[in-house]
Amino acid sequence: MCNAANPRFSNCTFSGNDCALRCGLLWPGSLTLENTILSFSTVGPAVHVGDEVIPVLSCCDIYGNAGGDWVGEIADQLGVRGNFTADPLFCDAQQGNYHLWNHSSCAHGTCGLVAPTQWAARTRRRSSLSRSPAPR
Repeated sequence: MCNAANPRFSNCTFSGNDCALRCGLLWPGSLTLENTILSFSTVGPAVHVGDEVIPVLSCCDIYGNAGGDWVGEIADQLGVRGNFTADPLFCDAQQGNYHLWNHSSCAHGTCGLVAPTQWAARTRRRSSLSRSPAPR
């Protein structure tokens, strides 16, 4: 995958990441992200790509990244092709539970499910039956 010229990430969650160049997701060339969450990177902006490359994002939620969310190469893509910024409302990310609460924008957005479909779909079914209180 490291040498792939035009990678496409679909239905992925990248959360709490960092990289040597101080960003949440680094890619040296062309990059396409679809129905993906990039959240809570610990340093730098959410995305950084190689020089003169504009990544293409569709139906992505970018939120809570230390160096900014929709900044740099992706600044003009917020609100375009279904992209948005909202807390993804993971059930318990601190414990590695990246299921979504049923009222998450990632579960019911314009694009449908954002993030791993099997997790979000399973979570939505379970959440609709659950009586657990929402996080505050």
